[in-house]
Amino acid sequence: MKRTVSRATAAPRAAFTMIELLVVIVVIAILVALLLPAVGGARYRARVAQVTTEIKNLEKGIADFKLKFGTTPPSRIVLCEEGSDWNDNWDSTPPVTGVDNDDRRNSIAFIRQVWPQYDFSLDRDINEDGDEDDAFLLTGPECLLFFLGGSGVIVDTSMETLVADGFSANPGNPFASGGNRVGPFHEFDPARMVDLDGDDAFEYLDPLPNQTTPIMYISSDEGRGYDTADLVLSGLPSPTLSKIYFIDSGETEPHKPNSYQIISPGIDGFFGEGGVWESDNRLPVSRKEEWDNIANFSGGILTP
Repeated sequence: MKRTVSRATAAPRAAFTMIELLVVIVVIAILVALLLPAVGGARYRARVAQVTTEIKNLEKGIADFKLKFGTTPPSRIVLCEEGSDWNDNWDSTPPVTGVDNDDRRNSIAFIRQVWPQYDFSLDRDINEDGDEDDAFLLTGPECLLFFLGGSGVIVDTSMETLVADGFSANPGNPFASGGNRVGPFHEFDPARMVDLDGDDAFEYLDPLPNQTTPIMYISSDEGRGYDTADLVLSGLPSPTLSKIYFIDSGETEPHKPNSYQIISPGIDGFFGEGGVWESDNRLPVSRKEEWDNIANFSGGILTP
C-alpha cells in the first residue's frame, strides 16, 4: 500500500506592526545621524589635506624657480609690450592704471636679475593678440601662476588658449611662445585658471569644489618686507586680505618674514581681513571668514 506523507504547513508570519516599523525607522535615522557627520568630516579633512598638499607643491615650484633664477617670484610686477613704455615717466604717464616709477624700477630690476639679456627697447606681443601695445600689472595670485606656469598664462581672453609650459629658453626673449622651454615649475590645471579682473593675466583656484576665489600669494622680496598692495585684485567675490598674518599680538613679525605666504580662502571662498594669527589661539567670531583659510605657515586651516 502506498504511504502518503503529510507535510505540516507552516503558519504564515504576521506582517510588521506599525510600532515595529516606527522602531526600525528610528534606528535607521539614528544610524544616519551618527554616520553623516563622520563621513562629512572625513570628506572635509580630505579636501583640506588636498589643498595643503597643493600648497606644498607650489612651495616646491617656488624653490625650483629660485634654484634656476636665484630669487623667488615677486608678488607685484609690470610687464610692458612697447619698449618705449619702460622709459616713460610712470608717475605722469603710467602704461597701466595704478603703477608708478617705483613699480617701473622694481620691475626692471627683477627682469634684469632673472633674464640679464632681456632687451627693454624691443616691442613684444606677450599676450599674442596681434599687437604690441599692451601693459600688464600682475599682483599676488597672478604672479604665482605666471612665474611658476610661464608666459602662456597671459593671453587675450578671446583666444581661450592657456598653456602653462614655462618660458622660452631664449634669455633675451623669455616671453616668446614655442621653441625650447624653461619650466613650468608646477603642473597647473587649465580648468582652474581664471581671469577675475579681465586683464588677460590669469589666477589659479585651489581644488576645493565650486571655488571662485584664487590662491593668494605675497612675497617678502627676499626679506625686504611685505607690501599689502601686492594683494589687491579686483573681481574677488570676497574681501582681499588687508594685512599680513602676524605671529604675536604686537604685530611686529609676520609669518615667513624672509620668504612668502601662500593662502587658500578655504571652503567658504572668503579670505577675510587678515591680521594677527597665533597657532595656539582660535580666531574670534568677528574673523570667522578666516577660520577655514589654509596657509603655508599653518599646516592646515587656521582654526581647526
